[in-house]
Amino acid sequence: MKFDLPMSEDARTKKGKRLSRFCTIYNVLTVGCAVLALLLLLGVLAAIIASEFKRDAATLCYILAGDFGGGSVLFGVATVILSRASAKLDAATLDYFERCDGEESFFLGEGTLGTFGEKGLTVHGPKRSVHIPYSDLILYSVCTRRRPCERGDYTVVFSIPAHYLTKADMDAPDLLIETAEKPRLLAAIEAHGLTLLCKKEDRGSKNTRYALEKKFYLPNKKKRKSAIAFMVFGGVLLAAGVAVVFFQTAVGAALVAFGIIVLGRAIYALLQARALFAVYREGIFWRESDFSTHGGAFRIFLKWEEIERITCGEQDGYPVLKVELPYGNYNLPRAVGAFEYLQEHHAEELSCGS
Repeated sequence: MKFDLPMSEDARTKKGKRLSRFCTIYNVLTVGCAVLALLLLLGVLAAIIASEFKRDAATLCYILAGDFGGGSVLFGVATVILSRASAKLDAATLDYFERCDGEESFFLGEGTLGTFGEKGLTVHGPKRSVHIPYSDLILYSVCTRRRPCERGDYTVVFSIPAHYLTKADMDAPDLLIETAEKPRLLAAIEAHGLTLLCKKEDRGSKNTRYALEKKFYLPNKKKRKSAIAFMVFGGVLLAAGVAVVFFQTAVGAALVAFGIIVLGRAIYALLQARALFAVYREGIFWRESDFSTHGGAFRIFLKWEEIERITCGEQDGYPVLKVELPYGNYNLPRAVGAFEYLQEHHAEELSCGS
C-alpha cells in the first residue's frame, strides 16, 4: 500500500490529516469489534442462564444464545481483519509522511526524521536539527526473530555517537536507533555509498524451522503463585458447577464451563511461568516467563552468525549470559548448566567474532 503525493504543500497537509483520521477510525473500529465480540459472548451465557429461570421463554433464549454466539464469531473475525488492515494503513501513512519530508527521509522515532543528504544524515524534529557526517554513522541490517525459525522482521539500525543527540561525553556508547527496512531506505543507503553491515543477501525460506538441541528453564516464583491461585479458583468454580447442575442445569453448566476455562488458562499460565533458554543447532532462543496466553512475553532468537561472543557475567547480583552482537548486547538470565552446555557443544560459536 502506497499513497500518492499531491503536488502542493497545502494538499499534502490535508491528505495527511485525512489519512490520520482514517487510521484513528480503523483503530476505533478494531477495538469496538473486539468489545462487541466479548459482550455477545457474555450474552450467550446470559441467555442460557435466563432460559433456566424463564421456562416459558426457553426457546426464545436458546435462539438468542445462538444469535449471540454467531455474532460473537463474526465480530471476532472482523477484529482480526480490521487489525491487519489497520497495521497496513498505519505503515502506509507513516511512509506517506516520510515522503512528504523527502524521498530520502525516514522516521527515527516518534516525531523525529532522518534525512540523507550530500555529506551526512540530518536528524530533525519539531524543535531541533542535527547534522551527522556519514563518517560517524554506522548502519546494521538486523533481523528480529521472535521464534526459532527463519521468519523475522528486518530493520535497519543506525548507530549514532551519543554526543550528537544528547549531552553525553565523546566516549559514551553509541545510540542505537531502529527503523523499518524498506526498498526506499536501502536505495538511499546505496545511493550515498554507505555500507550496510550484517546484511544477508540470501535470507532463505521464511518457514524453515530450526533444530532444537537443549532446553533450560528458570522458574518465576511470583507468577507461579498467581497461576496456582487461579487454578484453585477454577477448581472451586468447577466443583460448584458440578454440585449445582443437579438443581439448575443451565446455571451449573455455565459454572462448569467457566471453571474449565479458568482452570485451563491457569494450567497454561503455570507452565508458562518460567523463562526459557534453548540452544538450537542454528543459534540460541530466549523467552521471558509470561502469565499471558497471547504470547506477550519478550522473546528473541539469535543466530550463531549474528553473535560475536557469549560470556558469563552478573547484573544486579544475578548471573547472566552476556551475548555480544555487532550492534549491542543482551544480558540474559543464566540457567544452571546453560553456559557449560555451550562450552561443551558450541565452543567455537562462543567467540565467533574473536
